[in-house]
Amino acid sequence: MPRPQDVVGLSTQELRDTFQISNLFVPGEITGHFTDLDRLVVGGVMPTGKPVELPNHKETGRAFFLERRELGAINVGGAGKVVADGKTFALEKQDCVYLPLGTKSVAFTSDDAKNPAKFYFLSCPAHAAHPAAMMKSAEAAPVALGSQ
Repeated sequence: MPRPQDVVGLSTQELRDTFQISNLFVPGEITGHFTDLDRLVVGGVMPTGKPVELPNHKETGRAFFLERRELGAINVGGAGKVVADGKTFALEKQDCVYLPLGTKSVAFTSDDAKNPAKFYFLSCPAHAAHPAAMMKSAEAAPVALGSQ
């Protein structure tokens, strides 16, 4: 990760080369990118047939992925579900879910393989468990910031 003062002089292409993550959504797979920024993981899941499970990764240094991490996911595709430790969260486009540290099993599914869900997620280290939660986009209270 470049330092803030290093970013000031980067061209548009250098900014893209440094920060853009390509191929985040691969049909039937989960992708994740560990960053140097506070051990943040940026990922995408695009289930097209069978459920796609959140695997553990050796970089977590734990028995399961969310043993000491939390995860937030927003669905940017078709309707789908996130099943976390047996609890099902049905997510339409722009709905989101929060999964706390300690969540052992996570699976992602699409309601329609021809219009798959696309779950964009972020995961970072956590030090306390909070209740799993879901928010529907219709419940959001948008705040207008600035103008065109």
